[in-house]
Amino acid sequence: MTEAIEAAEQDVDLLTEKDLYKIMGVSRGAKLDDIKKAYRKLSLKYHPDKNQNDPDATVIFQKIAEACSILSDPKKRLKYDKSGDMDLEDFDMDQFMNIWVGEMMEEGGMVDEMMNSVLPWTDDDDKMKQFMEEKIKSKGKKTVCQLCQHTASTKRLMITHFEQKHKWECEDWATETLHGMKASFESFMKQITGIGDASGKFVMPDGTSADMSKVKGVPDIRQHMQG
Repeated sequence: MTEAIEAAEQDVDLLTEKDLYKIMGVSRGAKLDDIKKAYRKLSLKYHPDKNQNDPDATVIFQKIAEACSILSDPKKRLKYDKSGDMDLEDFDMDQFMNIWVGEMMEEGGMVDEMMNSVLPWTDDDDKMKQFMEEKIKSKGKKTVCQLCQHTASTKRLMITHFEQKHKWECEDWATETLHGMKASFESFMKQITGIGDASGKFVMPDGTSADMSKVKGVPDIRQHMQG
């Protein structure tokens, strides 16, 4: 599948191509999963945020989105196969936004790639220190490990204890921390694309909620896509 898309990209001018199957780089018999995989790959490559110096990036990204919208809808795809008519009159924005957000959130997708550059720790040592700070408490002049009740007279000794005894717990904590960040981003994206719940709230990384009405400077992605 990947090879087919790459081969298609070499032969197709996405700016001028009219054939939706050629735009997506899939065959006319492609299954829905193949179309979604093709969209994920193409949207990651041609997203305007990654091609800010390319004046055609927005147009190309829009054509990819339109092609996915048609070919992922059985009725619209059948109509297109029969007549070549791109039925965008009843374009289902909610359906498209769900696909768009879902593809971003997939494992190995755009969000995972983005999160690698915004980790809450600078390196493994910093990660262990943050983990330790969450898992100790003071008891007089000493600190106590809440995981095993080990006590230490200084944090330097305590970090040595954590590095020797709680390495795997630290990795589990880091994984859960990243999951919380990802879930928060997904909740936020659903709200700004209009597919979240009616409360207008999104989940913060720590599990609490925040109100969208209090967030300033949020781009109206839904309106941009509709435009």
